[in-house]
Amino acid sequence: MGDLSRACWVGLLALGFSVDVGSVEFSGTAAFDSRVFLEDPAFPGQRTDTYYPSFLLQPELRQEFNGGHDRLSLVSFGRFDVIDIERRHWDIRELNWQHVESNWDMKFGVGKVFWGVTESRHLVDIINQSDYLEDIDLKEKLGQPMFNLNYSGDYGTLSLFALPYFRERNFENRPGRFRPVIPIDTGQNKFDSSLGVWHPDLALRWSKAFGGWDMGLAHFWGTSREPRFDLNLADPLHPSLIPRYDIINQTSLDVQYTHGAWLWKLEAITRSGQYRRFQATVAGLEYTFFDLLHSGVNLGLLAEYLYDGRSQDVRQAPPTPYNNDIFLGLRLSLEDTQNTDLLMGLVQDLGSGAKFVNIEASRRFGSAWKVEMKARFFMDAPFQDFVLYGFHQDDYVQMRLGYYF
Repeated sequence: MGDLSRACWVGLLALGFSVDVGSVEFSGTAAFDSRVFLEDPAFPGQRTDTYYPSFLLQPELRQEFNGGHDRLSLVSFGRFDVIDIERRHWDIRELNWQHVESNWDMKFGVGKVFWGVTESRHLVDIINQSDYLEDIDLKEKLGQPMFNLNYSGDYGTLSLFALPYFRERNFENRPGRFRPVIPIDTGQNKFDSSLGVWHPDLALRWSKAFGGWDMGLAHFWGTSREPRFDLNLADPLHPSLIPRYDIINQTSLDVQYTHGAWLWKLEAITRSGQYRRFQATVAGLEYTFFDLLHSGVNLGLLAEYLYDGRSQDVRQAPPTPYNNDIFLGLRLSLEDTQNTDLLMGLVQDLGSGAKFVNIEASRRFGSAWKVEMKARFFMDAPFQDFVLYGFHQDDYVQMRLGYYF
């Protein structure tokens, strides 16, 4: 984090030297989260608190200059959890300079990049490290130092990413919720490369939209964002898991086809470097009933199949609960000025019977306030399920009151 802090000061100085200080755009989010766990913790040593209040702040600064060809961006994020010390963290999500021309653009600094089309799992999204402390669905991301060059032509867009610094994944420690049976010790992280976090990673992606198709084909070479784990028995009474980050090669494909009210989606990868080469895929569809019964309600029905062929031994490959699962969900949105939305989903393991239920809802009030609800439930997870069994008594409901400025 020290490197990102120094980069932050450089970015602030750059903003100070920009041509028109008065044109700086300032926005952001301030929110209060109220998270309630519905059961006592599962493992000895975990906190017994059921109510976890916390505050988050995400200020954003942006400025364009040089006739709109150049842009400076700064997005920082901080959370203060009253109970859970591990969740008191701060990060630079973005701190970069972007230059744009008619058929190419470049970005230098700290940034966020999203790849993917499916709902239940973002399988191909590999540039940024996941912020596990913010959300266990791994969709929240840490800022990634990068140089990015994009060239667009008749045959699509070609994107090159040079990633000089690796961000390690954050995890809850022994007293926290959302941890496995054996706690994770991030103080002894191991790396496949002797360069550690300074191993240079590279990625190349081609993307194109044509007709109703949106396609992306990418290759990543570098440090895996997902660690596998070594078992540490130095203290037999308090064993721990040590994250190990391998050098991997991953090729991915993401495709979305739109036809009327139908969306067909596919994400697929093949990866080497973690025990044996494996393949994984998420494939499914979404159908939307627009203006259902002339009520102003849009109802989307979602279904996806998730397969992952990696080893289920966490010493050989990063753990995942999505080895043979089906996802069913619905998306409800009202065509109102308050942007009222509801998303409900169920992931069912077809082998073990484990279930994960996710419910998310939001509604705006006025021009600046927003209320959000999130609920997660974990059911029928067997002991062999490394991820979901660790969460089997971590059902929770969370309410957020956010102010957008």
